[in-house]
Amino acid sequence: MLSLDLLEHPHSGEMLSMSLEKCLTHWEIPKEKALQIISDNGANMVKAVNMLTKRATAQEDAVEDDEEAVDGCDDAGMKTHC
Repeated sequence: MLSLDLLEHPHSGEMLSMSLEKCLTHWEIPKEKALQIISDNGANMVKAVNMLTKRATAQEDAVEDDEEAVDGCDDAGMKTHC
């Protein structure tokens, strides 16, 4: 177990997702490295894990877009063609 958090009611998917993300951040675990999360199949837990997954995917896409933008520019920020 990495964390035990006291959560106020209601235990919504949003609140649980933020708690999961807080734990991963505290332990310096990138979201994309969390391969499994074991829980019950309550709708709030399913939503929390889905939200965490979507944020991880969005962050990966943003990093890839930034890398592509940098690769296509010279030092002055001008587009270059190879």
